[in-house]
Amino acid sequence: MPIKTRQQKLNYYYYICNTADFIESLRILSSNIILVKMLDVYFTIMVIIVVIYYLSQRKFNYWKVRNVKYLSPMPFVGNYSAYIFQKKTLGETVQSICQKWPDEPLIGAFYGTEPVLIVQDPEYIKLVTTTDFYYFNGREVSDYIHKETLSRNIFFANGNWWNLFRKNLSPFFTSINIKRMFPLIANHCKSLDKLLETETQVSKDLDVSSLMMRYTLDCICSSTLGIDPTALSTTPSNHPFVHVGRMIFSTSTYRGIQTVFRAVWPNIFYGLGFKMFPNDITDFFLSVVKKQLQEREDERQNRHDLIDFVAKLQKEEYITGDSIHNLLKNSAPEKIRMKIDDVLLVTQVVSIFAAGFETSATTMSFVLFELAKYPEIQQRVLDEIDQYNATKQGGLNYTCITELPYLYQCIQETLRLYPSLQVVTREVFKSYRFPNGVQVDRGVRVHIPVLHMHRNPKHFKDPHVFNPDRFSLEQKHTVSDYVFMPFGKGPRLCIGSRFGKMQMMAGLVSIFTKYRLELPTGASTEVQFEPRSMPTQPKKGLHLKFISRNSTFN
Repeated sequence: MPIKTRQQKLNYYYYICNTADFIESLRILSSNIILVKMLDVYFTIMVIIVVIYYLSQRKFNYWKVRNVKYLSPMPFVGNYSAYIFQKKTLGETVQSICQKWPDEPLIGAFYGTEPVLIVQDPEYIKLVTTTDFYYFNGREVSDYIHKETLSRNIFFANGNWWNLFRKNLSPFFTSINIKRMFPLIANHCKSLDKLLETETQVSKDLDVSSLMMRYTLDCICSSTLGIDPTALSTTPSNHPFVHVGRMIFSTSTYRGIQTVFRAVWPNIFYGLGFKMFPNDITDFFLSVVKKQLQEREDERQNRHDLIDFVAKLQKEEYITGDSIHNLLKNSAPEKIRMKIDDVLLVTQVVSIFAAGFETSATTMSFVLFELAKYPEIQQRVLDEIDQYNATKQGGLNYTCITELPYLYQCIQETLRLYPSLQVVTREVFKSYRFPNGVQVDRGVRVHIPVLHMHRNPKHFKDPHVFNPDRFSLEQKHTVSDYVFMPFGKGPRLCIGSRFGKMQMMAGLVSIFTKYRLELPTGASTEVQFEPRSMPTQPKKGLHLKFISRNSTFN
């Protein structure tokens, strides 16, 4: 072989070998680069996990350093995992914590990653809700109401904002004004009577949850908005007010997650741009209220309802009143004023609408359910109503509120077993020291375990038994004011409790005048709560059998 040719081949083989080595080197280098990047990613993830873990636990010694008895928390969920994962209601979750420390007036716990103080002693509850109300005047999301339109209402607000609106809306719920509304309620009782007559001809087994919701919806709309939504005479699926009511109190999985996320971590919830309530609700009520305001302007008449109050406030543009700081001892009197707009006024209408129909409807459903369970108690109710009707030839009137004590005892006992809010929430507005020396800082949550107090054998004998006689004239003195609190206590006592009592009493009288109730065959005698609902709701609809009192039955 010629030398040149041999040299060329050697050069060629050398090139090939070097190229292969080069490619292998590139492959190894690339692998190393990928490995380094993967390590960077893993390291970053680990750092994030460590930081989040640290942040989730950095407050977990809050109660230890204050010598408050507390349960060891779990990372991220604290002591409220059953509620956060929607296995139990907030009330049931807090109740299980209280049962571990039955004799402690104050229990430390962790609501997710945040400290929460559970107050279960009646005297301490009085301090929080009444005596030292100034220090606890807000709810747990009060500092975030500016983040969402429908949260800017008297239910969620705190401080001067809450104080001004509460004082300006209170005149609407005076006894005189409530009595003025009764003829409207009586008309809806007649509509309820007609609906029951029609429905029972098809089936005796009726969903009382749906029926009571339609009844209270008509009551609240006519009394506050001055309109008759005819929910009792319209198919619920086609009714706009029924639809918007269900939007407000949706118990979907997504709404349940929203409720928990907002309650436990409101800063993250709103920081990520989430909202609790759809804009459709605001738009719907803006349209309704504006239409009603225009009609009032055209008619130039006063109906003494909530729309009239809204119109009055709208014309004034500003609301004025005492500063909440005046509640402090030795404070100098201070007046404040706040500018209002249409949206702000409408949010108050929405909150009163929501509270007025849902809680009363659910309570009425539970009353009917318990009376169906206990025929002997139901018979006492029927006898009392029959005696009342015999003396009132003119039909249902406002005196039913005061002249049917046993029926009202049944409502109270129902509210004991099924309080509308199972936990009353507060947030420390200003650093506070309890009589036992425990000091809590601004922003700390406070939970008052209403369900636990109502079902605690320390406060009520045989607490799981439905016994209306607990609230009889002879025995009601044994029930402490700060043990039984279905409407809250102190300045934040439910503003519409009188109205709620009126529509419940009237509706129940109307039902029991013509019907006796029974449990359907095979029906459960126990109620499971819906864990995804903020107010107390049954997990499943309550179905009862309506038996005409004119018919023969066993």
